[in-house]
Amino acid sequence: MMKRHVWIGLGIIVLLVIGIGVWGYGYIRRVDGRSPAQWLAYADQASQQIAYHADGQSMTNGTRAQFLLDQGTDGHYVLTTRDAKGRLCSLGYDGSQVWYSTGAKQEKISVSRTSSVPVPEHARILGVATMAGRLVVRLSVTNGRLQKTMAIDRETGIVLAMATSVRRHLQSEMRVDRVEYRPVAVQPCTMECATREKAVNRATLAAHLGGKIVEPHWLPDGFMLTDTLLEPCGECGQPMGVLRYSDGMSAITLFEMSRHAMMCDMGEGCRQTGSAHALVANTNVGAIAVTVVGTVDATTLQKILEHLR
Repeated sequence: MMKRHVWIGLGIIVLLVIGIGVWGYGYIRRVDGRSPAQWLAYADQASQQIAYHADGQSMTNGTRAQFLLDQGTDGHYVLTTRDAKGRLCSLGYDGSQVWYSTGAKQEKISVSRTSSVPVPEHARILGVATMAGRLVVRLSVTNGRLQKTMAIDRETGIVLAMATSVRRHLQSEMRVDRVEYRPVAVQPCTMECATREKAVNRATLAAHLGGKIVEPHWLPDGFMLTDTLLEPCGECGQPMGVLRYSDGMSAITLFEMSRHAMMCDMGEGCRQTGSAHALVANTNVGAIAVTVVGTVDATTLQKILEHLR
């Protein structure tokens, strides 16, 4: 009889463990009733509807900076960064143009609005935490060899932290230290920018890059080369090739420089940041350093990187 009670007790314990495990598994798959995909959609929606002011820290290509961000309810924003060397960079989006300004350069780029949170191949909830005094849900997002960890404000959907890695090597990270949800108005860009870009033929561009142009040997359907340009790097003044591709809606841009001539990271303060709606990746192809900026999803960007020659 005693053994029977022991077995019944053990059975109850096993059932409790299984029940707790099932509950925990269900919880980690959903927080506040949202799945990982629903949290990403919530964050994308928030980026177009929530106004706030934030300050925090960022790192891109090993360069760390402090930032101030004003974001409007229409997705327009102004971002100002200052790195450890005191260099300032202002970056903004006014609905039709991304613009930036450093001590060495000013530029405006026409862009099309695309989703800032592409659909991932794999996403999972890591848990919950507190950041900048706010309750957040932490997510892991994977697209090919691109991995992101994100912290999303559970109440508003605003992304308060994000780290991006390629092949497990950290490329960039951002963390909000303080956030205030309040009305923010971002005015249209009126900055007069003197462009130093000039159209060149392939032979001229190759000569400036040391005899070789790096090109994507695979592009999504409909993408065509629209511009072949030469411009001085905004940070060090060295010749930099710019190849622009578009399908009429989305855009992919390659910034190229001879590694032997490089004296900087091709505009580490701004160039690498891109816009809030663009993905950025860096690689070396032989003697050429390449930065790829694209308003495409991470899987497409990764495939382009793998087919650079």
